[in-house]
Amino acid sequence: MTRIFASMHVRMAYAAAALLFSTVLWSAPAVADPSIDAGPGVAAYEAGDYARAHDLLKPAAEAGDIQARYLMARLLSGDLADRTDYQQAFAYLDAKTRCFSVDALNFYANAMLRYHGEERYTILVEEIEIYKEAAGAGSIKALFNMGLTITKNMRKPVLGASYVYEAAEKGDPQGSQIIKRIKADHSGDIALARIRKLVREQPFEVRWPALTSFRRQCPAF
Repeated sequence: MTRIFASMHVRMAYAAAALLFSTVLWSAPAVADPSIDAGPGVAAYEAGDYARAHDLLKPAAEAGDIQARYLMARLLSGDLADRTDYQQAFAYLDAKTRCFSVDALNFYANAMLRYHGEERYTILVEEIEIYKEAAGAGSIKALFNMGLTITKNMRKPVLGASYVYEAAEKGDPQGSQIIKRIKADHSGDIALARIRKLVREQPFEVRWPALTSFRRQCPAF
């Protein structure tokens, strides 16, 4: 009887080890295949030939090339209108891909609502936190997008406008247009005074959401 139990224990241990190995193997990120060159696909994308870029980038993206995965996510999110697929686009934005650059991280935040298809508070907060991280790493577009999202989706106009104001100060054209419209309003001086006061009293790092209040997507930034 003891031998039977010992044998069963060994078989169970082997089964558990095999299951663990399979889980780790399937969850491991793909390693890029250096034999597949993403260069022609990147060139086609930059030239605006999106249909050709799609066909050239897809094999490289599936082989693990990070830039190809990022550009495929963009193509499937509206750049190539007849092949829009938000689910597949979001799948391309794995941890390595969304940390490819601050632009990729900004795009990942931008894709979140379209992927989830609803405006849950927790999703909005996560999106804003990712914008904040990208903005803190130097993305002016993420700074603007964060301000717009806080204003429109969170309904916090002064807080949102403070980030739009900072984006405008850094040269973002959309941010500059909005600040010009605020200035042109009959109560624009009062509104701008409130925005500037918030920026002065609560610097970027500590203004909601504070950079220290959430887990970073890309610690290397």
